[in-house]
Amino acid sequence: MVIREVTERSLEQYAIEQIKTGYTALSNTVAQGIDTFRGRLFLIMPAGLETNRVQYWDSDPGKVKQREADGILAQVLGNYLNRGGNRVLIQDFEARRTDPSFTDDPLRISCLEELYWELQGTEIPLAKIEECVRDASCWPWICYFRKERRGKTRYIAHADLETAAAHLVGVGIQALHDSYMFWWRTDLEPFPFNFAELPD
Repeated sequence: MVIREVTERSLEQYAIEQIKTGYTALSNTVAQGIDTFRGRLFLIMPAGLETNRVQYWDSDPGKVKQREADGILAQVLGNYLNRGGNRVLIQDFEARRTDPSFTDDPLRISCLEELYWELQGTEIPLAKIEECVRDASCWPWICYFRKERRGKTRYIAHADLETAAAHLVGVGIQALHDSYMFWWRTDLEPFPFNFAELPD
């Protein structure tokens, strides 16, 4: 697996479609302004993938996410968090507040009945980040990169989601069955990955 910057507009359109059908209040709020979001596209993908030949970015032949891609995604999230003052929200529209994963895990927050993984701070182990990646709902799997919020309450208001949507640095979205894409505002912050970390 590799990470590459790509320029396919079809991938940008795919991101817009996934956000607009994301099933959460946060995705609905982001969708209201996503047509004016301007960013560069990065993709975790198999080394031999010819992106210009991909017709359907939502192809899922195996119905299973690729574990190798999950590990690389966790590195990207960890790098972003380790810069300090940053926050990642991973939506989980299939979970409920009565689930043990909410009641027992301090990284879980809720807005009304919706659950999210909220990652912030520099002390979260990479293995825990990868666990959050794997446990969240998929199709669409979406995470949102922004600055951290004040306070540690596990119950947030819709106004906090509006603030998160208004100050996005980037979004991460599952694509294909073994890839993730990022739509990233490099004018706000460099993409959080050293491309030399992965071999060709």
